[in-house]
Amino acid sequence: KKGSISISFDDGKKNIITNVFPIIQKYEIPITIFICPELVGKKNYLNLEDIKFLKLSGLVEIGAHGYRHIPYKNQNNGEFLNEISLMKKWFINNLNEEILYFSFPFGSFNKNIIKLIKKEKLFRYSFCSDFRTFKLNDLDYHIIPRIQIWEYDNLSSFNDKIKGNWNWARKLISYG
Repeated sequence: KKGSISISFDDGKKNIITNVFPIIQKYEIPITIFICPELVGKKNYLNLEDIKFLKLSGLVEIGAHGYRHIPYKNQNNGEFLNEISLMKKWFINNLNEEILYFSFPFGSFNKNIIKLIKKEKLFRYSFCSDFRTFKLNDLDYHIIPRIQIWEYDNLSSFNDKIKGNWNWARKLISYG
């Protein structure tokens, strides 16, 4: 609804358990974590038990972030479908669920992949990393932009971003 935000994290880093979960649990804030099955259980990444624990909290949705953490911009449909097949098998075998949410690694995709996702109904929603806000009445559910918040953002830049006032080019020109 108008004025709301959605909070998501890419990659499935282990520090979500220690740094993020206590806060979302205390304030009952729902989040989405986009994971790469190939990274699950590796050093500094969530393991399968962590993911199941987070899901059981009722506050965490798990989405996919590619099977491997690779850019898709230069992949053809066959290569992309192979990645999706591996991802879907992993989600079914390990979490017993279909993938509803997908975040493009590095925000990287091409128009043929978007057409394929729509035609084959691969996901309900796909997210990119465009620095823009969107209007609900003019939204492509397979190129939903997200505004990135980084560790070097301050309260002012955070406020600018969530209000839709953030523009990298404008900031670079005014500071350059």
